[in-house]
Amino acid sequence: MDAKTITKYLLAYAIMGSIFGSCNIPQTIADLLTPVPEVEYCLTEEAPTSFELATSFSCENILIDASHGGTSWWHPQLPETGFVPCEDHEGKKFARFLRESGFRVDEVPRGHQITDELLQNYYIIFRTSGFRAYDDTELQAYSNALADGKALIMIAEHREDSTEDKLATTTGLNYHGYVNGELRDFTEHDLTAGIYRFEIVKGSEIIDVPPDMDVLGTMYDRPVMGVMPFSNSKVLFLSDIYVLKKVQQPFIQNLINWMLQCPFR
Repeated sequence: MDAKTITKYLLAYAIMGSIFGSCNIPQTIADLLTPVPEVEYCLTEEAPTSFELATSFSCENILIDASHGGTSWWHPQLPETGFVPCEDHEGKKFARFLRESGFRVDEVPRGHQITDELLQNYYIIFRTSGFRAYDDTELQAYSNALADGKALIMIAEHREDSTEDKLATTTGLNYHGYVNGELRDFTEHDLTAGIYRFEIVKGSEIIDVPPDMDVLGTMYDRPVMGVMPFSNSKVLFLSDIYVLKKVQQPFIQNLINWMLQCPFR
């Protein structure tokens, strides 16, 4: 099936979805094609078996901070066996897609300390969730990175207890609760262009929306997605990680275009 035919199929499915509502619409081109083999990153004899840091800065350097999350990124890998980016885990499909799109992607293992040195050579930082608290040194490292103009994608998950995600609150964000279902209510923005729907699975809602935040998506009048300036940078909030792990298009391509707007070029 060639690219022109695939585009026609996707357009037809999108029109059907807008007319008939929820149905089994392919979310990505990958749903219509045989999966692309793993990129050379994981096929060479030098494939990384542990976490490696970028040694110089680039706008195409992405850090996945999965150091303080639960199982949403690294499952089924465990601390006892180590966290290996080329082995199967929940976030592998998304990381592979980013690498195939031309980015360098480094994935921080659970339990790793966040420092200035770790963050300094990355323009884009994904924080996958914040179940384990960041200490003051780590929070300061994030503050320094944002002051330096690094972009942060803050990914939440359901939070039904009284614990606080201190990294989120340092940026003026507070989220809580449990949100699950189909997100269809979007605000017009480059990040939401062409999107009809995507799934929220075990997410949270934004509490007390910051005054300078553009709310990009709501479910049952509850804000679950937004973007805002912070310090010298920009912060994107996502209610949960499902849309990334499933590489749901066109959102992922919109996100890539947003990430490529790097002021350091």
